[in-house]
This record gives sequence, structure tokens and C-alpha cells, in this order.
Amino acid sequence: MVSSRSIATVSGRIVAGIAGVGVVGLVAFGFTRVTIPTITASAPSVQVHPSAAAQTRVCSGPLLQPGESGGQATVIGGVQTATSADTDPSVTPLTNPELSGTEAGSAEALRIPVAGSQTPLLAGSQSQQAGLAGLSGFAASACAEPVADAWLVAGSTATGRTSLITLANPGTADANVVLEIFGDNGRVEAPGADGIIVRAGSQKVVSLASLAPGLEKPIIHVSTRGGHVFASVQQSSVRGLTPSGVEVAGPSAPPALSQYIPGVVIPDTPAELESDDTYDDRATALRLMVPGTTDAKVTISFVNEAGGSAPMSLEATVPAGVVHEIFLANLPAGSFGVRVESDQPVVGGVRVTTTNGADFAWFASSSKIGNSARLAIAPGENPRLHLGNRGDADARVTLTPVEGDPIEVTVPAGGGAVVPVTAGAGYVMSGTGDVLASVSYAGPSALSSFAVQPANPGSSTVTVYPR
Repeated sequence: MVSSRSIATVSGRIVAGIAGVGVVGLVAFGFTRVTIPTITASAPSVQVHPSAAAQTRVCSGPLLQPGESGGQATVIGGVQTATSADTDPSVTPLTNPELSGTEAGSAEALRIPVAGSQTPLLAGSQSQQAGLAGLSGFAASACAEPVADAWLVAGSTATGRTSLITLANPGTADANVVLEIFGDNGRVEAPGADGIIVRAGSQKVVSLASLAPGLEKPIIHVSTRGGHVFASVQQSSVRGLTPSGVEVAGPSAPPALSQYIPGVVIPDTPAELESDDTYDDRATALRLMVPGTTDAKVTISFVNEAGGSAPMSLEATVPAGVVHEIFLANLPAGSFGVRVESDQPVVGGVRVTTTNGADFAWFASSSKIGNSARLAIAPGENPRLHLGNRGDADARVTLTPVEGDPIEVTVPAGGGAVVPVTAGAGYVMSGTGDVLASVSYAGPSALSSFAVQPANPGSSTVTVYPR
């Protein structure tokens, strides 16, 4: 075998020999230009077109009555579901042996198989009114895709507050879930929050108080080491002996330098607070967190969706790694988009309470929904679709109901719009490339909202280079 050193030596001699021949050629024939032919070749490749994936949406299911002293929660019947799809979806109940009263309902997986190369469109939402001695209020939520990473900006485990994290796994393999919980003192060390197994085809409910008791303003990061889950948090409130609302909050948009929260509904009169000197979760507030290690300088501005004037913008410094709330007492009655611009990635959401304090809602930040999407409006009081345009040009959005004439809406560049929609109806939205959206419900004793989040990107063509 020839050593690497001998190879290098031989190669050097060959180069030297060629150089010598070149010198002789120059002496004999002068400076003759020689054109060396160029040879090019492209690597063989194959275009692979993956099949479009079946669409799945998970609905969190009926409201849950929290158990006494952290005991077994009970399913409360009465949830209503609306769907909007290219074809009728299949419905698969997800099991949960840890709950009682499951005969009244459960979390569900909606699925549409693929027919052809196009990814089908599917949307769903749920709503429920509760009127029990310990749980009262109205909650609406979107059915959403299971994912490997999500942020829940909602909840509280302070006195009289209960938060239940629901993890639904519609897949065929178990999911290993990690919960990172943050509060106003930073990350909470919570034994039992790492390695939560959610069995295939099932839902698991985790009491936030069992991991982080006495936490006034949590933000929960849900991630998986294997499998995908749909995560949401049911928050309920009791003041003294009086139930004071319930909400089911889905994921907010992932950390980003710019966040937009469409459709924040402010009642005619703010809820009365106990004191200006102590923390009161009836106050309208923007909950923010910087997941990184550097404090953020943020600017908070407002878009009046009715087209009128909006309050002046605010500036604040948000400490890294801790949950921060900024009270929005300057917001008048109406509906607003809340824009957060930051020099560090942030996550956020807004909490609002009804005038009489009987209910509250969480308004999540959302992402651009793409060129087209379906929308399902669960039953409820005064449903409205809120649109925010993050583009540089006016957006002309078309809402096409299953029955009736299309609705044309112009959303100004950098502005917003609000449109009444029909409870229980389905729509196809188009012209929404730079648009974000949410749905709200509002009444004297009812308030709720859910963000219209984009579907995960469909399959795209892959170039394969065979060896």
C-alpha cells in the first residue's frame, strides 16, 4: 500500500513534470494561447412529490368541574361543536380514564382524509355555557392541530382560581410532554412537569396547582420529546362563594419580535376593582414574557377596529424570563387590535373581564392565516370576526358562507376590521395573506375569544440526489 506521504511526493513530481513541459512549449512556440475545453455535468436528481397529509383538528371537549382538593375532575355535559370542512370529517373520541362523567362527552379528533394532491381545509370550534354553584360562565375555543411546541398565556392558581391543563394526543404513538411553567419570579421548579406521558388516542388533564400553587400570572411552555399534542388551559374563578367566570384558552403565537392580538373586546364600563393598590385579575391587562435571557424594550400600540381614533402607545421594559403584566386602563369601550413590537422575542395575551365581573376572556396573539382558510363559528352570543392586516397594502378579504352571499371586507394596511358572523355557521376565508384573525363572543355576563391560527404548512416538492 502506498503511504499518504508517497502519494503526495508522486503528485508533486507529476505537477513538476507538467510545469517543465509547459516551459519547453513556451520556448519552442512562443506565447501561443491554448483553449481548454470546459466540461460541466449536473448531478442526477429526482423530484419527489409527497402526498398531501390528512388534516386533523383536536377539540378540547366539555368543561370540567375541578375536583375537591385536587381530586378527580368531572365532565360537564352541554358542549356544542361547529365544523367547516371540504367534506364531512370523521369524529374520534379521545379517552380519559382519569375523569368522571365521561359519558357526558370527551375531547375529540376531527379528521379529513386526502383525496388527490390538494390539502383539504378543515376548521372546528366549541362553546359551552356553565351555571353551576362552583363553575359559571361562557367559554369558546378553537379546535386546532396537534403540535410539538406551544405557549399558553393564561391561567392562575391564586386563591379562588383553578387552572387545568389539557393535553390531547390523537396520534397512534404515545407523546412525552414537558411543561415549563413561568411566573413573576421566573421559571418554577415543578417536579412532575417533565416526562408526562399522554397515551395514543387519549387526553390527559394536569392541575396547574399541583405543579405551581399560588401562581397569579403563569405562562406555560408545552413541548414534546416525541409525538404531537393539542394543549389548552381551562381557567375558572370563584370570588368568595360566587363563581366569576370560566375560559378555555388555546395556544398563543410562538415567541417573536412582533405580536398582534386581534379583537380585544372592551366592555362599556370596566369591572370594578377591589383596590388600586393590590393585584386584581379583573383589570384589563396584557400578559407578556421574554423567554430569552435579555430584557426587552417593548412598544404597545392599539388599532381601533371600528376605524376611529385609538389610545396613545405605551412603552415598557419587560424583564427576561419572568411574567409581566401591563394594565391597559386607557382602553375605551370597543374592539381593538393590540400590537407589541419588541427588540427581543416575546409571547403575550390580553385578559378582559365583563362589567359585572361574572365572566372573563383571554385574547391570544395569532399568526398570519395564509391565503385561504376555513372558519367555524360555535354557538354563542354576538359572535364577531376580527381581522388585523400586517401588510403594507389594503387587504380585500372574502367570507363565503355555506349558505348565502359572500361578504367582502376591506382591511386597511396596518389596520383592522370587525365583521358580525352567524353562530353555528361555517365560512371560507380568502384574500387573507397578511391578515390575522380571531372570533369573539360578548354579552352582559358572557365573554370569550379564540384565535384563528394558521394550519401547518402542507407538503412541498423535495429534490433527492441519489448516490
